[in-house]
Amino acid sequence: MKEIVDSIRIQAIPTYEIIIVGGSVSIEGCKRVSFDETVKSGWITKKKNIIFREAAYENIVVMHDYVCLCEGWYEGFLRHGDSFQLCINPIQTVDGRRFRDYVLFNQFLHPRFSNKTLLPYDCKVSPKVSRIMYVSGTYYVVKKELALKYPLREELAHNQGEDVIFCQDIDRLDIQCNRHSSVRLLKQKPFWENEMSQEDYQALEIWAQMYGEEVFQKQRAFQRNWLARDFGIILP
Repeated sequence: MKEIVDSIRIQAIPTYEIIIVGGSVSIEGCKRVSFDETVKSGWITKKKNIIFREAAYENIVVMHDYVCLCEGWYEGFLRHGDSFQLCINPIQTVDGRRFRDYVLFNQFLHPRFSNKTLLPYDCKVSPKVSRIMYVSGTYYVVKKELALKYPLREELAHNQGEDVIFCQDIDRLDIQCNRHSSVRLLKQKPFWENEMSQEDYQALEIWAQMYGEEVFQKQRAFQRNWLARDFGIILP
């Protein structure tokens, strides 16, 4: 936690707060919100909703306790600007590879795209492509207004697709990528995603115009059927 907090403070952001939900670590200058970890295992949705309510500022950086900001993160956001609702940055693994950040939900995609779901950082996605994307719950930046309007489903816990459901719940989702700022994982996480070429991305845009909405509806039904079948969780 100290390494994470230090990575925030070194950015020299003029005005900010650090909220830590749960755990037993208290760090001077951080606001710690008590949380009973025994009520529900992996109840990350509840924790994040607490942050959304408690946050004093419009821009909320949501990050798990194994993510730190890279050098120049704040300057990168000054360069990118503030006109976003939901924003992702490049996420690096401990060995410098690319983790799931600007990413498609792979179910029901055309085979050309289903194994290359990491989008090019410099592409601006169309609404049709945005509908079949999601942000990893590991890290993202969200406006407080959006987070309060679409709270995370507290029926769900960690590893129950809560991040996918969150993105599927949002009408006309617009996910931006700020490629000028990046974050780094402090522990190794499994992943399988591969990067998509610019050529494949251009083909994806054309394909999504024709099939994107149909695929989104299939993805939405797939995720809810999986939750009902494997966890007994029924979502509308």
